[in-house]
Amino acid sequence: MRQRNNLSEGAADDVMLDVVDPIGEAGPDVARFAVLKAGLGETVPGVQINRFCASALAAMNFAAAQIMNRQHELVIGGGAEPMGRVGMGASGGALAMDPSIALPPYFMWQGVSADLIATKYGFSREDVDGYAQSQRRAAKAWNEGHFKNSVLPVRDVNGLTVMTKDELMRPYDDAVVATGRAVESGDVKAILNS
Repeated sequence: MRQRNNLSEGAADDVMLDVVDPIGEAGPDVARFAVLKAGLGETVPGVQINRFCASALAAMNFAAAQIMNRQHELVIGGGAEPMGRVGMGASGGALAMDPSIALPPYFMWQGVSADLIATKYGFSREDVDGYAQSQRRAAKAWNEGHFKNSVLPVRDVNGLTVMTKDELMRPYDDAVVATGRAVESGDVKAILNS
């Protein structure tokens, strides 16, 4: 990102990245380590945000808000959730683990929630499968080059390219996402190393 945008050291005012389960390799402030690894400068801070499934969106919204209110000129926001390496709910936490916290707001996992919403509002299997086009739209957008300036290849320590796109894009199976069937999760390996 730094090379592609010709950013000088210290040009960014802040970096905000999501990590829902900050344990293990995701435990320290991933945004701060990304800043240092990308050579953005030792004076550039980084913050790690956990807002569950909306964490990356929240990080980008917070970054945009800082620019909009003229607090900063350049803020980098995005997602860095290592979902393939840190299991869902791995950090424990009261919401998923403590009934005295989970029961009052009727907390439940997304698959169960999707089924209840479909049942309550009368969505049939055909309705939901027909509505879910996200995987096909993502593949079409990828093939048309709409992500070429947004997605960077991931390289290993030897500089070899190990990933060039979301490895779990499945244009043939929209129903997996829409109906709560098992969904694989890919890793976001890096956001700032290009």
